[in-house]
Amino acid sequence: MDRWLGRRGATADLREQAALVLSELVTNAVKHTDSAWIVCAVSYCPYDGVRLEVHDDDTSSRAPQRRAPNAEKESGRGLHIVEALAECWGVTVSPVTRGSAVWARLQS
Repeated sequence: MDRWLGRRGATADLREQAALVLSELVTNAVKHTDSAWIVCAVSYCPYDGVRLEVHDDDTSSRAPQRRAPNAEKESGRGLHIVEALAECWGVTVSPVTRGSAVWARLQS
């Protein structure tokens, strides 16, 4: 993804932030869904920034929720990181998997 975004003119900072946000979204999909597989999508527009999507095939109605960070635990900060770095983020029904699609947009 870093190379792909770089060839399209994304700054090093934006590429680094996109990698971190995508990593957090994928980690959440792996840890908190019963998905057999996930699909990641990345798009970039110089004027709009980066849009990241993680689609899972978990059809339960559980939406991602931020948890209060606990200094004693190693996990529980993923969506806080996403919220801090992304201009906006959300969840929708995935047209690809029929499960959830969690997306985030990072401004250029």
